Amino acid sequence: MHVVAHDPHNWFLLKEDGALYLDVNSGHSAVGFCVLIRLTEEEARRYREGGDPFLSALARDLQDRGPSAALAERNLNGELGEAVTEAVVRWRASGPSPSA
Repeated sequence: MHVVAHDPHNWFLLKEDGALYLDVNSGHSAVGFCVLIRLTEEEARRYREGGDPFLSALARDLQDRGPSAALAERNLNGELGEAVTEAVVRWRASGPSPSA
């Protein structure tokens, strides 16, 4: 897993085995939370067409939903959170920001 794009203090886009994952940080509510989702084929297509602005809009939507039950079924943070953390640590240690 590796970081391919990010928006500081908002989200990281990661890739593993061709799959794209969006790690969203929400600190704008009374209770902060993180959510990690695998982009659907439609979301991946919209990202390829719309770039980072699409991901920022998707992140805002996820943040606005909060840690809801509907979102919980897509949240892979428990399953892949450690791999994401390791990827972000490697990315930060490598220096320059990757481009998507």
